[in-house]
Amino acid sequence: MWDGSVKEVVGNSNGITATFKGWREDSGSEAGRFDYYLEVIRAAIAGMEGKVGNELHGLPLVISGMASSTIGMMNLPYGNIPFSLDGSDLPIHTMDAVENFEHPIHLISGVKSEHDVMRGEETQLVGAVHDTAKGGAHVYIFPGTHSKHIRTFEGKAVSFKTYMTGEFFELLSEKSILAQSVSAGGAFHDPQNLEHFREGVSAGLQTNLLNSTFHVRTRSVLEGQGGEANYHFLSGLLIGSELAGISGPVTIVGGQAILACYEEAFRVLGVTDVARVDGAQAVVNGQARIVRHRMATS
Repeated sequence: MWDGSVKEVVGNSNGITATFKGWREDSGSEAGRFDYYLEVIRAAIAGMEGKVGNELHGLPLVISGMASSTIGMMNLPYGNIPFSLDGSDLPIHTMDAVENFEHPIHLISGVKSEHDVMRGEETQLVGAVHDTAKGGAHVYIFPGTHSKHIRTFEGKAVSFKTYMTGEFFELLSEKSILAQSVSAGGAFHDPQNLEHFREGVSAGLQTNLLNSTFHVRTRSVLEGQGGEANYHFLSGLLIGSELAGISGPVTIVGGQAILACYEEAFRVLGVTDVARVDGAQAVVNGQARIVRHRMATS
């Protein structure tokens, strides 16, 4: 019997953007889009079978994230905020196994508010909350290219906001004038890099971001700071700006490297009520929980 834990994560570079681009280059036919995505999934399942040494015939396939979007295999309508933290009212589209694809598919859609949307984080939230206490106000943070902050209260997700932290970091460090002053490298936990990161977090909390980002260049020109130091300063600057005004209790959901950055940022903020949840585990837990509710009521 499966105990709910992730035994192994099998991944590849064929994310949603690469898959969408591949479909466009292959034919771009809307009539063939769903089947093209099924071929990509079929190949991934075959690779997983080879890795684990077992056949996976007929096992249900649960999909969340951008697969239900305009660049995914099927564009599903968004659900609405608020929604229950047990996942029972999240929209899910179920397709039976067919002759050319032997796996039943459960495709979980995303959620919208009046001014914001998300696909994938709602599933992670359900898995991250799990069976912990849900009574009081809480903030769940999902760092990434487009970080999400989801506020929960009394067993429901009641609001959320998106922060383009990761995308801004890429644009500024690779495609702006600041790129000349920034270079990746160096361990995050190196004492000097940590200090530059903390300095960036403090600046992000206290200053105007449009002004303070230019300090990356002046640190290089006027202070002689190297690219590695500025890399960690810029990272802290953007994360500090994102987290300004946040207070505990907080749970951060993601991979180990990004969790370390956000935990350090919260230390600078003086927020001590901070928990962490592995992002991959949260996906699996959330998918299983949502599908169990669907199967129990169908």
